[in-house]
Amino acid sequence: MDMIEQTLAVATEHHRAGRTDEAERLYRDVLAASPGHPDALHLLGVIALQTGRAEDAVAMIGQAVAGDGGSPLFHANLGHALHACGRTREAALSFARALTLLTNEGESWGNVGALANLIRRYDDDTRKAAAAEVDANYSMGDVMRRYSLLFLLDGDIAHYRHLVQTALDDPLRFSIPSLHYAYWGIAMRLFQGEARSGDIDSFKTGEFRRFHRLLVEETTRRYGLAAQLRPALPRDRIRKVALITNQMLGHDHQPTADAFDYARRIQDVHGCEVVIVNPNAMAIVGENGFVPEYSHDVNEGYDGDQTIATSGSRLRMLSFPQKHFDEDKLRAIVGAVERFDPDAIIAFGGSNLVADLFARTRPVVCLPTSGGLPPSLARLILGHGPEDSAAGWPDDIRDRFRPFSFGRSLSSGDAGAEGDRTRSAERLLAYALEAQRA
Repeated sequence: MDMIEQTLAVATEHHRAGRTDEAERLYRDVLAASPGHPDALHLLGVIALQTGRAEDAVAMIGQAVAGDGGSPLFHANLGHALHACGRTREAALSFARALTLLTNEGESWGNVGALANLIRRYDDDTRKAAAAEVDANYSMGDVMRRYSLLFLLDGDIAHYRHLVQTALDDPLRFSIPSLHYAYWGIAMRLFQGEARSGDIDSFKTGEFRRFHRLLVEETTRRYGLAAQLRPALPRDRIRKVALITNQMLGHDHQPTADAFDYARRIQDVHGCEVVIVNPNAMAIVGENGFVPEYSHDVNEGYDGDQTIATSGSRLRMLSFPQKHFDEDKLRAIVGAVERFDPDAIIAFGGSNLVADLFARTRPVVCLPTSGGLPPSLARLILGHGPEDSAAGWPDDIRDRFRPFSFGRSLSSGDAGAEGDRTRSAERLLAYALEAQRA
């Protein structure tokens, strides 16, 4: 180790220990021996920022960046200094340069996300400028990361259009788990209201619906599921029902409680044999570079073929807590449903990818747990509340809509909820029989 490196090492030890006067003296010794040394300038600037001298910090860290423009840390700390000076647009662009460098190196989500969130504090024009900076200097071929990151920065739905259109144009470019992970990443950002500009409704009813269909079709084809999916013969009544949901997380999770309640009524009140299929089909682990990283919970206590006691009833559940959306898991789920041989499938909740695998071979009824158009391939798609209609829906799906009322939540303690749910379950079975005869 030469003398300059040794001095820097001692100085940084002082700095980390809070002895900033001693650290600053040694950093200046380095600059005296090696004028313009980027590390010494950067660390002197950090001390200036820490001690309330933001303008000095900008000057020194700016010189460090001029000497070494390839350091994400230099750009990030220059951004902090500029922010402290109130120069927010310049700060955002510095954060964007740091973000680009990290992203081009394949950096994991932690640091990328932290920098993106610094940019997301600013106004829309500033965020768009930062996104443009990242886009202009992005050098990786990772489409999932590029366009999801740009959307995270500025919320323009055009970025998701680019991402989805790339998948639609060339699906073999991506693995099934990668398509699955991107689908859920987009769905959750839209659900959380992160889109800030562009024709959001058109995207949801257009490209995003086609992306859902693509994912179902590619999963069926690439995993060879068609051989397992047997066409069901028409039957005179509904005796066996498979209720397929995305995930069951426990009685304290309202959608789980609602799914249990509908299954219980179909079984106990209407005399059907019911199995709840819990595929844990939302993204559980990261399968590509999509940002922000997204994963849903899984209740590992729900595993395999088991009986669940709820509200005085006992319900059969087939649960698949495996964390990857892969061929083995999908084959196991399809095989279990086919062995049960249901007369009808209730797709409980929107974006029900697993239920839609059966849409061409069995009567599937989509029971949404919220209003709006779900991207479902089911034969019938029900409304969520009495005010719902198919007005504005695409032509190819409008005739599949049926009015429905999900029923008041039992957690509300409303005495009328009991009757609401019983009538809803009865109507649901009537729609299942209609779908069977279609």
